[in-house]
Amino acid sequence: MKRVAASDSDAEPALGKGRFLKAFSLGILFFLYAFAYLDRQFLNLLIDPIREGLHLSDLQISILTGFAFTVFYGVSGLPMGSVVDRYSRKGVIFGGLIVWSLCSCLCGLARRFSDMLFARFGVGAGESVLLPAAYSLLADLYPKERMGAVLGIFTAGSSIGSGASLIVGGLLFSWASANGVVNVPIIGALHPWQQVLLLSGLPGLATAWMVFLIPRTSHEIERSRKANAKGFADAWAFMRKNKRFFGAHIGGFTLMNIAAVGYLVWSPTFLHRHFGLSLKDIGISFGIFSTVFGILGSISSGALADLLYKRGALDAHMRVYTWGSLVLAACGIAAALAPTYLIFFVAVTPAMMIKTFAGNAAGALQIVAPPELRGKISAIYLAIFTIVGGGLGPLVIATLTDHVFHDPAKVGHSMALSYGVLLPLASVVLWLGLPAMRSMQTADREAEHRAAGSRLEALTL
Repeated sequence: MKRVAASDSDAEPALGKGRFLKAFSLGILFFLYAFAYLDRQFLNLLIDPIREGLHLSDLQISILTGFAFTVFYGVSGLPMGSVVDRYSRKGVIFGGLIVWSLCSCLCGLARRFSDMLFARFGVGAGESVLLPAAYSLLADLYPKERMGAVLGIFTAGSSIGSGASLIVGGLLFSWASANGVVNVPIIGALHPWQQVLLLSGLPGLATAWMVFLIPRTSHEIERSRKANAKGFADAWAFMRKNKRFFGAHIGGFTLMNIAAVGYLVWSPTFLHRHFGLSLKDIGISFGIFSTVFGILGSISSGALADLLYKRGALDAHMRVYTWGSLVLAACGIAAALAPTYLIFFVAVTPAMMIKTFAGNAAGALQIVAPPELRGKISAIYLAIFTIVGGGLGPLVIATLTDHVFHDPAKVGHSMALSYGVLLPLASVVLWLGLPAMRSMQTADREAEHRAAGSRLEALTL
């Protein structure tokens, strides 16, 4: 497929106004991505209070934390991928942010399972626009050789959001619990967990306007991107042509996501059930750990992939996690079976760094995808990655706990088993895709060299 030179990130970065504007744009997207994770972790932290308040089973809780969000996230993301390639990416992000923030607030008004279910549908639909649009913007701003670090920094926003929400959520729940049930005019009685969820969407509503601070890309790039935008048929054709790469990439990282999301969702509950910690203590301690080591992991794994890529390892963004997934499995199993709270945190520290694979996974796609198809290919990947990975993750652990171990106190055994099976399998699948990523890069570079030679020959005639 023909590349569009005007929008190729190998050329001079789009803004043309220096490093500050690029860093400023990256910072805003980082900040907005952090807010996308506030509602997710608030819900994870409050699993037991929500279960008791709405009289739910672990399976119903898993549907709320998993499929209720991920199905609408993935399905809505597909048409949004096309919108991202054709229209204003900043406007798309703004609209999505307003929708998901409002629906996050509505979660706090839930009186029954169905209320929470439909609110989570809205959160998923709203959040589906952010990643395809952000990936596309950043790929226009930075060259391929920096995609790992740039997307590592961007995805570190999820660690900030997750960690901050655990800390803030724990403190808010402690405050709300001290005040007890609050009666609000029109709304009625709000239990402590409802008060926390009602507040979770307010930061997004207050900061949605920040996306418009991102400077505009050049008119040439915008015209070229929109004029050459393709349909989903072209995206599917490109993916079928390179099915070995996309099969291994999407399959491997989705398996990792099943394990990681399930582990993340159930870790606060594991600490509460297994060690008897309060939600406030869990929020502060686990929040600090996940924030600090999540940021370090996102940035360092991206920097490592960039270093290997510059040294000629064209499959670096997948290779890092071919081996990293095995280390993650070992650390995750040790943490889930830890006999003491201290051993849990010692074992989970490297796991928190290694599980930040989203930046490298996205970086690999931005490197191989034509500029005019980035939004749609990212949306297809995110749909599968999120629906299957995010949807099954909490469900797998809940199913193992309810139907294999038959004991809510053995949720740690379920976490260990999921890591021990899924992550080695992910390593094998990613390894199978390494030759395909190398061959795609080699063919792409050869085509660019031929095109450059033809232009040079034409100029000398």
